[in-house]
Amino acid sequence: MSTRSLKTRDLILVVDDEPDTTTLLELNLKREGYRVLKANGGRAALEIAAREKPDLIILDMMMPDLNGMEVLERLKSIYTLPPVIFFTARDRLEDIAAGLEAGARRYLLKPTSREKLLEAVHSALAEIKAKTQAKLKMPA
Repeated sequence: MSTRSLKTRDLILVVDDEPDTTTLLELNLKREGYRVLKANGGRAALEIAAREKPDLIILDMMMPDLNGMEVLERLKSIYTLPPVIFFTARDRLEDIAAGLEAGARRYLLKPTSREKLLEAVHSALAEIKAKTQAKLKMPA
C-alpha cells in the first residue's frame, strides 16, 4: 500500500477566519491526499470537530468569535489529547510556549513554506498514531 493511499484516511480540519488561508491550506493538503474540512471560526470548528472527529486540526490563534486557545481548551471535552497544530501570525515566545503547554502538537508561524506545513502535519499525525497504537497495546 502506498503512503499516499494511507493518508487518504486522514481527515484534517482547517480553522481560520481568513478564507484565503483556509483555501490555500486545503489545496496543499488535498494535493497530498488528505481529506479536508474547513471552518471559518472557533465555534464552527467545535461543531465540526464534535461531529466529524478529525484526525488533525490546524488552528489559527486569532479569530473573532473564539481564539485558538479557547478552542483548544474546549476540544479537551472531545479529545483526551487534542490533535492540534497552531498556524498563526502570533510569533511572541510567550504565545508559542503557551500554545505548546496547552497541548498543541506543533506551532507554525504564518507565512510558512509548503514543506514546513507538510512536515508538521506528517509528524503530528505519526505521533498521534503512535500514541494510539501504544494505548491499544496496553493491558486492561
